[in-house]
Amino acid sequence: MTPGADVQAIDALQDWHNALCLFRDEALDALGSIGMEVRRAFDWIGTHAGLPRPVWQAGFAFYWMVPALLVSVLLLFRGTHLANGGHSRESS
Repeated sequence: MTPGADVQAIDALQDWHNALCLFRDEALDALGSIGMEVRRAFDWIGTHAGLPRPVWQAGFAFYWMVPALLVSVLLLFRGTHLANGGHSRESS
């Protein structure tokens, strides 16, 4: 049987957890703000380029989707996939 973590300062651990939760909330707010600014930038560019709204909205969707699809394909070729518990094909 493995020994425990031997935590001596529960108060320090609780303070760290509270700070981590606060950081998470602030980071999510900041990322939401950045997402809105990017969308506003696409809107501005589309308007000034004279593009119809569906065209720049499709560009916005591709801006967010293409990197995720690229990473998914790269992980698939690497052999890492969620269905196999994160183990590569070589280790099977």
